[in-house]
Order: sequence, then C-alpha cells, then structure tokens
Amino acid sequence: MEPLDVEIAPHYKKLQLLLAFVSCGVGWVVLYLSSRSWPARISEKGMTLQNGKKVAWSKLTNVERVTAVDQRGRRVTGRLDLKFGKTTVKIVPQSIVPGQAVLDTISEILGERVETG
Repeated sequence: MEPLDVEIAPHYKKLQLLLAFVSCGVGWVVLYLSSRSWPARISEKGMTLQNGKKVAWSKLTNVERVTAVDQRGRRVTGRLDLKFGKTTVKIVPQSIVPGQAVLDTISEILGERVETG
C-alpha cells in the first residue's frame, strides 16, 4: 500500500482567511489549531498529523463517530475520531483532500468499514 498524502481542502483555507478578517485573527487561530489534529499522511504503519506528530495503528484504542446537529436535531456534519491513547485524530472528510479516499484507506487498514457520524 502506498502512503496517502492528505491536504487541507481549499474551501477550509478560504474559510480561515475570511474568519481572519471578520474576527481580527481569532477565528483563523481557532480553525488552524483545530486542523492540527487532522492527518497529513496515512500509511500501513500509522499516521503523521498536520502538527507533525506520528501515531501507530498498533496504539489505536477507540474509533468514534461524531455527528454535529443543528437546533432542530438535523445532521449538519460529521467526523470520525480515532483515539491513540491521549491523542485524538479527527477525520473531517469534507475539509480534507482526498476525503473519501482517507475513509477508504482507514477502512482497509482496520479491516472494517468506517464512516463519519
């Protein structure tokens, strides 16, 4: 299996830029810090995160689907949280490229279908 390189989606970067202007930089900081726990590279051995930290698949302790809902209880978005001890890797397919390929690769590595909440 070839390693899969993951990038932050262009629309997410545009949102960061927009929030930088309307919030005097605070919104950009919040979005930037939240994306640091996203994958940058996925391989058979583990993942390298956007912050440079490496986690091994052998240390995976929990897989959790997370769903965000609006005030009426309708699903707005979802993500997948992978827990490696104290480290949580957040998989947000709509904000990374290639989002679906990341889910497919993780499913292949884990031997079970994983989906967002």
